[in-house]
Amino acid sequence: MNEIPLLEKWIYLTLSSDSEIVRAIEKRVFAYIAPQAAIYPLVIFNLQASSDVQGAGVERIQTRAIYTIKTVSLGNPDASTRTVLDRIDALIGRAVHAPLDGLLFSARRTQTLRYVEAVGDIRYHHHGGMYEIFCYPEA
Repeated sequence: MNEIPLLEKWIYLTLSSDSEIVRAIEKRVFAYIAPQAAIYPLVIFNLQASSDVQGAGVERIQTRAIYTIKTVSLGNPDASTRTVLDRIDALIGRAVHAPLDGLLFSARRTQTLRYVEAVGDIRYHHHGGMYEIFCYPEA
């Protein structure tokens, strides 16, 4: 089994189904890249690295993945963007044994992230963190 697609499904469903996030940015949660005509602010997540923990023989016990999960806003983050950041930290950064499709997910934030990207006169503010996420079978 390739756990990464299920891990990304868990991230997306966890964030896009949270009522506070939906109230702040609707369902603008994207893996890897936002659509060209996207409305800001939004959330982007992407895989940075992963590794497997092997058991005896060829049995994989768990997968450990490092994800960047961040908000992107035009200009300085406003109150709704800060709410989304708090919710990401509460939902992903403190997840313990969250189930989905036969796997359990646990996570923690390991680093913060903040930078500004300039494209012409537009300033995109990126805020978020690096999250270490573990996934392993329920049984």
